[in-house]
Amino acid sequence: MKNFSIYLLSIVLLGALAMSSCKREGCTNPKAENYDPKAKRDDGSCSIPANGTNSGDGTNPDNEDMAPCEQPGVECLVAEKVVDNTAFAGRTGHGCVTFNGKLYIIGGINTIGSTGYRLNDVWSSSDGENWTLEVSEAPFSKRIHHAVVVHDNKLWVIGGQTDGNTQLNDVWYSADGMNWTEATSNAQFEPLQFHKVISFQNTMYLIGGALLFNDGKVWKSSDGVTWELITESAQIGDRDLHSVDIFDGKIWLFAGREGLSFQNDVWYSEDGVNWTEVVTEEPFTTRAHQSAFALNNKFYVMGGYTNSSYRNDLWVSSNSGVNWSRYIPQDQELLNRGGYIAIPFNNHIYIIGGRVDEEDANDIWRIDPL
Repeated sequence: MKNFSIYLLSIVLLGALAMSSCKREGCTNPKAENYDPKAKRDDGSCSIPANGTNSGDGTNPDNEDMAPCEQPGVECLVAEKVVDNTAFAGRTGHGCVTFNGKLYIIGGINTIGSTGYRLNDVWSSSDGENWTLEVSEAPFSKRIHHAVVVHDNKLWVIGGQTDGNTQLNDVWYSADGMNWTEATSNAQFEPLQFHKVISFQNTMYLIGGALLFNDGKVWKSSDGVTWELITESAQIGDRDLHSVDIFDGKIWLFAGREGLSFQNDVWYSEDGVNWTEVVTEEPFTTRAHQSAFALNNKFYVMGGYTNSSYRNDLWVSSNSGVNWSRYIPQDQELLNRGGYIAIPFNNHIYIIGGRVDEEDANDIWRIDPL
């Protein structure tokens, strides 16, 4: 026990040293509303004053009302609220996936005041607006920050964090969203949260995640029962809160945290073992816990956070992550939102869940692909 305490103390001290040696990111524009005088590197989060306030940078010299998106190099994003109050409770940390022509939402946490209630419910929708409760309490434990993936014509729920902040390494599947079977209660990988799982070439790949610290391990399984460690240290580094998708016959990985550092990188792999980083000429800003996906031969990155600040913009790339264009919504309800999931469905992009002004939101927004 003594040796473990010394080991843990050493890790904490090393982490503190690493943090003190890194350049602090933040808003370095002294005329912005969220200027951080201690920031050494600009992270793109500067909020230019609006609503009749002179921005101080020449973009609004006449003190006229100015939307947040009216900045150099930024385009306005038009979003439509399609549901005011969903049938399900507002939440964060949930899983969301498309399966058999429907959207599915699984689990997460509903926070009321200072108390968070973890969930294990399953909801589905064929249009993104009207929702059906498939099961109020699935047989798997309540959880947040789990992985949800479609593989072998089934829905899969993998790992996450349950009550008592206990991380999990169980694996469950369902062919209909209502009836669930446990593939294994104790998979070969460590209990994890903030990990990602993708189905690629008839195999599930589990990438990164965190127990106490994030890691760069990649596991694979064809049946969800037996998992094989294919690399202990992928080139992506120790990674969590990232995004993954399939495009052009490859696995693509976007942003997240590497160690303690927020990233804005893009990687791809044809086997889950060997990874190549895209050389970006105009990158999106750093972030973690964002939504990112391929749609109509373009890459989308939306939301997330960095250094306790929400990222509420949308970035789009039409050349496989080399150059990115930025869009900002005009609606304050989206600008003040964090912890949501953006997902393509039925030729739209739906924004589901999240928190607004310290309350869980149970509305749904929709934007059209750009």
